[in-house]
Amino acid sequence: MKLLKSLPKEFPLESNIQILSVFHLLETSIPFFEVLNEVTDLKSVIAIPYSSKEEIIEKYREQFVNTNFIIPNKIDEIQNIIIAEYKKLRADKPIIIVEVGGYSASILDTLHKINPNLVGIVEDTNQGHWNYEKIKNDLRIPVYSMAQSKIKSLENRLIGKAVVFSLEDILRKAYYKTFCGLNVTVLGYGKIGKSVVRSLKNRDALMKIWDTNPVNRFQARLDGYFCPKTKAEAITKSDIILGVSGNNSFLFEDIKYLKNNAILVSGSSKDIEFKYDELIKLSSKNEINEDYSKLFFEEKTISIINAGLPVNFLNNSVLSSVLELIFAELYICVYSVLKNPNNIGIHQVDNKFHGLLCNKWEEYYLNSEYAAV
Repeated sequence: MKLLKSLPKEFPLESNIQILSVFHLLETSIPFFEVLNEVTDLKSVIAIPYSSKEEIIEKYREQFVNTNFIIPNKIDEIQNIIIAEYKKLRADKPIIIVEVGGYSASILDTLHKINPNLVGIVEDTNQGHWNYEKIKNDLRIPVYSMAQSKIKSLENRLIGKAVVFSLEDILRKAYYKTFCGLNVTVLGYGKIGKSVVRSLKNRDALMKIWDTNPVNRFQARLDGYFCPKTKAEAITKSDIILGVSGNNSFLFEDIKYLKNNAILVSGSSKDIEFKYDELIKLSSKNEINEDYSKLFFEEKTISIINAGLPVNFLNNSVLSSVLELIFAELYICVYSVLKNPNNIGIHQVDNKFHGLLCNKWEEYYLNSEYAAV
């Protein structure tokens, strides 16, 4: 990753900065941590459990011998692990937390009491951005979020493709089906929802869209998709309900509207779309398989793919050079925290960096008129 590796020279970081991170520890993320490790003190990295595999974490441990890598058993354990790892950090050096998902937002007061040297947060996702928005009036440090940046919007297009690819892979293996002719309801018509819909359209699925936001519903209709007035109408008779809203899009009381053997799928972050554990408890019986869980209720049976966790990480979520641009902006977010220590609140990096990073990418990689991204 030539672009990413060039940044420390032009935008140097202070080597005494301690980094604690909560991240998707995929093989494709290693170059990002190589660069951070080169120019900071990379102390602890907590893996997002649903996207991490032990064999990949071992590669991290072999390469980054001075960094502690932890895989929680469940998402609910992450905050306690952050606190435990934070307690290990030195009290005489500044700290930056780099995370995906806003896990530190609700424990910032606790962290400040343990060690007041936290100088900033870098956040990657909308879910995390929203978590910091909830406490923005109480922030005492800068939070640099790239969740709504122009470069992040490029990634959203690829996440939709990854969701559809992984779901079709499961449909083929577990159900001997493809999307062709299936009734699919997409819950959520934001950036990722639109990307999912574009990919589904190319696979000849019969689609319905629904979003809690009436403006997004209207947008879906203008884009040529069938978008009923209510969620009940949208999910009735659907073979697949795909949640990409970033919120709890499907509730227990929605089950009565489903057809028998409907399939629930999440393409969102964390386990936010479906309360999987709650649905398991409310079912009269369940069968847990490798790819999906079958839940039996009084009048019907439903399946939930991948225990309600996002399916896009089953086959590597985002590939291509867009990933390098994402890592590059995250690096610039760390740089911006250090350059603007008194800029308390939630911020994006200066827009000039977006053009600069894309220009640099072109310099490194566009050796011909038809170079691929």
